[in-house]
Amino acid sequence: MSALGYGKRIGFFTGLTMAQISEFSLILVAMGVKIGHLSSEILSMVTVIGLITIAGSTYLIMYAEKIYPYVAPFLVLFERKGAKESKKKVREYNIILFGYNRIGYDILNAFKKIKKKFLVVDYNPDTINSLNKAGVNCMYGDANDSELLDELDLKNVKMVISTVPEFEANLVLLNKVRRVNKKAIVIVVSHQIDEAHVFYNNGASYVLMPHFLGGHYASNMIMKHGFSKKKFLGEKRKHISNLKKRKKVGHEHPKVEKHR
Repeated sequence: MSALGYGKRIGFFTGLTMAQISEFSLILVAMGVKIGHLSSEILSMVTVIGLITIAGSTYLIMYAEKIYPYVAPFLVLFERKGAKESKKKVREYNIILFGYNRIGYDILNAFKKIKKKFLVVDYNPDTINSLNKAGVNCMYGDANDSELLDELDLKNVKMVISTVPEFEANLVLLNKVRRVNKKAIVIVVSHQIDEAHVFYNNGASYVLMPHFLGGHYASNMIMKHGFSKKKFLGEKRKHISNLKKRKKVGHEHPKVEKHR
């Protein structure tokens, strides 16, 4: 993961999912024993290793968040050099955007239009490289990383926006901001109504729910434009232009499951 450009946190959690040998290993060894290339002792040894690593990795994954702080100091060896450099280049900011994706793309354009100082935090090294080349104030990191959150100036920011889809990551971020900054506007993303209520109960200023916002936006257009075909054609041209820009940067809408 380090070679691919990811930091120590991503590497650690990914490594835990790879800690066990798969059941396919048992099939391969059993075939080797059957044709006489391997002894039955090898099969027994691999079976024991499989049972230990499969059971062990299950608990490691379950308690990964609690384990990570203890092993993080030893993982500095795998810290991505580019990630460290990006942290040094961070300029002054009063808005933080976590996650430069399909939603973050439009939000970032809004920051530029209102001419506010902002910082983009993303865990994708390719995204950070692209933003750096474009001269965007950015930092490599994960919204769920407590070490990263401690480094950020959350006390003085005016607004924090997270487009990260994970509920736990957003809740950690929300609680962290609210502990040090009661006045900041905090906006997070949710795809579940119950989770949205949890965010609001924990101090979120607003919860973005993409699946509902689409219908809300369409209803506003209907009320605003009525039966004016000319105005809808104007909306169409703007939408097509936006889709072309998104296609150019590699954005695609999530695939929707087909229902019978």
